[in-house]
Amino acid sequence: MKEHEIRPSKLLYRYLELSVQDADECFSDCRKSTIPCVGCAGTDLAFQFEKNGFPYSLCKKCGTLFQSPRPPFEAFEAFYRNSESSRYWAESFFPAVAEARREKIFKPRVKCLSDLCNTKDISVKKIIDVGAGYGIFLDEWRKLDPDVIAVAIEPSQLLAEECRNKKFEVIEDLIDSGINAYPNFIPYHQIKSNRFNNILLICCIFDGGK
Repeated sequence: MKEHEIRPSKLLYRYLELSVQDADECFSDCRKSTIPCVGCAGTDLAFQFEKNGFPYSLCKKCGTLFQSPRPPFEAFEAFYRNSESSRYWAESFFPAVAEARREKIFKPRVKCLSDLCNTKDISVKKIIDVGAGYGIFLDEWRKLDPDVIAVAIEPSQLLAEECRNKKFEVIEDLIDSGINAYPNFIPYHQIKSNRFNNILLICCIFDGGK
């Protein structure tokens, strides 16, 4: 896979340009709050660097690098739904590379995760894609298993509508709110044994739930 196949330079540079502008317009005046480590919930953090106004911290306990202090949830919600870069991604960037990404990224990813589930004897009844975009991952998984319940969590109105058009169950929200619909959340990296049954999978995994 070549980078230009999935990120054409002209489209990428324009998207990055809009992203920098949106970072300033949507987040520069927001009050930022320190959050615990997203990997282990640790609170012993060390500042590492800042990019486009977003500071990044390193967890001294587990080594996870993540964005903190961070703006409030409402600011991210407005960004995903209203920013110029989000609209450009949905209307211009992604349509131009969708099929290339299907072949180069999503099909191999589906095969990898399907093989992992088979190896661990996991029967996937419901699959949830967080940040589903155009729903290509779910589309490819459904080709393997037409009976799977496919759920897209997607905050962009434009992309959420694309997923609805493909007949997926859609939660038009950020993961912070959308994940509340599935109370038995288990992080994806915790798949280590056969103890899960009827797993809900993608970016996150659920044991039971709806």
